[in-house]
Amino acid sequence: GSKCFTIKHYAGDVVYNTDGFLDKNKDLLFPDLYDVLTASSAERTAEMFPPLDKQGRAKYSLGAQFRRQLDRLMSVLNDTQTHYIRCIKPNEQKAPRTF
Repeated sequence: GSKCFTIKHYAGDVVYNTDGFLDKNKDLLFPDLYDVLTASSAERTAEMFPPLDKQGRAKYSLGAQFRRQLDRLMSVLNDTQTHYIRCIKPNEQKAPRTF
């Protein structure tokens, strides 16, 4: 099935479709650009682009970068102990006990 999610932006809802995301983002970063990002003085940027050898860098695509970052995020989330998630649903009637 379709893998979509919606983000509620200030200007309205935006629906994103993840089908084929990695296939669409296989474009490689230019080696010079990757070197600049690796050497960035911004710590967060440098973390996103770890130093790679010449062979590894040739295969480093934006999709691969996204996958590695998502794997790291999922590791962090899986290491946490989630107790509950509270969802806030708008009450358009402004009345108590209306769900």
